Amino acid sequence: MSLDSRKSNHAWSGTLKSFGVGVCVFLLGSGLAVWLTVHNVHGYLAFSDDAVAAIAAALVVLFYERWRHHAIDKLRESEDKLRLLLDSTAEAIYGIDLEHRCRFCNPACLRVLGYERIDEVLGKNMHDLMHHSRADGTLYPVEDCRIHRVTQTGEGVHVDDELMSRTDGTSFPVEYWSYPQRKGQELVGAVVAFLDITERKLAQAALANVSRKLIEAHEQESSRIARELHDDVVQRLVILSLELEGVQEDIPDAASELRTRIGALGNQIRQIADDVQLISHELHSKLDHLGIVEAAKNFCEEFGERQKVEIDFQSRDLPSGLPAELSLTLFRVLQEALHNAAKHSGVKRFEVRLWGSTGEIYLSISDLGAGFDAETAMKSTGLGLTSMRERLRLVDGELSIKSQTRGGTTIHARVPFDTSSDSARAAG
Repeated sequence: MSLDSRKSNHAWSGTLKSFGVGVCVFLLGSGLAVWLTVHNVHGYLAFSDDAVAAIAAALVVLFYERWRHHAIDKLRESEDKLRLLLDSTAEAIYGIDLEHRCRFCNPACLRVLGYERIDEVLGKNMHDLMHHSRADGTLYPVEDCRIHRVTQTGEGVHVDDELMSRTDGTSFPVEYWSYPQRKGQELVGAVVAFLDITERKLAQAALANVSRKLIEAHEQESSRIARELHDDVVQRLVILSLELEGVQEDIPDAASELRTRIGALGNQIRQIADDVQLISHELHSKLDHLGIVEAAKNFCEEFGERQKVEIDFQSRDLPSGLPAELSLTLFRVLQEALHNAAKHSGVKRFEVRLWGSTGEIYLSISDLGAGFDAETAMKSTGLGLTSMRERLRLVDGELSIKSQTRGGTTIHARVPFDTSSDSARAAG
């Protein structure tokens, strides 16, 4: 049974008990009055009719007063329990009517908002008092307010991306829950419970900063390794291949088998050099020189040649001047997704789409391969998906996966980008 159900049952139980007590008092008083009347009529009592009526009325009043005091005591006990609950809870709680006027608030609410007395808040419009601005500093019209929506629709909300204001004018991030308040079937207001989540936001920002630094360190190390592979390892492999060609030419024609083996070794070395070169290109994204569209296109071409797969790459409506962090995020997601698809899908054809729309950039990688359980994959702690999710999170982006067993897979990435200042469009 839910907490609300238990509270409702408890309230009904108390009401029924009080009603039962009242009925018993009335019946008892009425019964005594009848008894007095009957026995007086039969001569057992020596009271006049007026005296009997007066005594009966007095008894009814006496029992009624006892019941009324009992009911008042019970009501006060319930109010005391409710007040104790509101006073002791750490969450700030307040209630409003349909005009957003404060009907009650607990001490935690006063402390968080910086008020000293409850009369500074009671009857005031709570939206105007402490919920009047958005996170970007602009005014928050009451018509757009999600608490206001509760008082109109009667449906509760949970919000963790808004601000509230203190009496000194400062603001703080909040997480709040707002539920409708009804009197019978009539909607009469809402109850709001909220928490100051400043420390949580600071911890999230600190964690994001650590993650960003780790990714930056990873990119720097990748660039260093790419340079060493290209400038050192690849060059040495090329020199070794040339030397083997020279040795092959010096071998007499009679030793044809040896010449063939050395030629095969030379081909293997050249293939290894090509693979190392491709790895070097993957580690070094070339984004600084080519931009996201050309870098992604070149990677798809090189990856397709090496893996012997077909990659249909198309792009359109990409805004110019994408931030380096955003471009690098999309590029790394593309790399990771294609590696996973080539390894697990079981097919040789993939589609890559990169495009822009108002305020957002999208990237999708699709195949018609084996597919998998997308829900399980999103909960996975595998480094591939974790890396993609974390990179996108740092640029306020999202990763989604649509997949069906033997029905193909689509990896979809979305990142926000303000295009209001961009008039040029990159060719896609």
